[in-house]
Amino acid sequence: MDILDWLEIVILPVVAVVSLLIARHFKRDERILRSLEAVQRVAIRDAKKDQKVRIKGKIREQDDLLVAPISGKKCVAYQIEVSQVISSSYDDVEAELITEKKSVAFYIVDVNGDPAKILSRCQEISLHKELVEEFNRFDELPHTHMKVLEKYGEKATNFLGINKRFIFKEGILEVGERIFVAGKGFWQKPMDDSKPYFIMNGTPEEPMLISDRSTPTL
Repeated sequence: MDILDWLEIVILPVVAVVSLLIARHFKRDERILRSLEAVQRVAIRDAKKDQKVRIKGKIREQDDLLVAPISGKKCVAYQIEVSQVISSSYDDVEAELITEKKSVAFYIVDVNGDPAKILSRCQEISLHKELVEEFNRFDELPHTHMKVLEKYGEKATNFLGINKRFIFKEGILEVGERIFVAGKGFWQKPMDDSKPYFIMNGTPEEPMLISDRSTPTL
């Protein structure tokens, strides 16, 4: 019997309520959005070396693309979240089992036509989850979803052989999508003397922030 099976059977109602409130308050996506809002927004051409800025642009077409593990869509970045739903007499609690994000380097172009290259390392991503699927005890998981569980050593059934309840979420960044990026960078002039472009990268201490979600202050 794993810990989530045990919790599903004996979890105390008060623990369920408190856990739900904490999860809602400290939600990762909201923290990233608040951090994005706090960074000054500039046009790409006005970005300065090693100055933390927020830029907005449309993802440019490219050949190097990822395939999202659940939807199978082509993208420059994806983020998946898998939670097990644990029931109590008060509410259902989502216990997060898996989070995975992956990206490749890509370019965005702002309204002035200026490009910025977004490197793939040291990113914190908050994506709108276009795909949200809930599976109950009588639902069979598709092969794609089973592969995600198996990759992380998670089982689809509990110790009694009963299907667990899951919620699968997936967000992606597609070519042509407008996004926000915050972080530091530098200017680079191509070898062919074409137009310089801005390169944004992150560090473990100060990762880039990326989101396709909009708020009134972004």
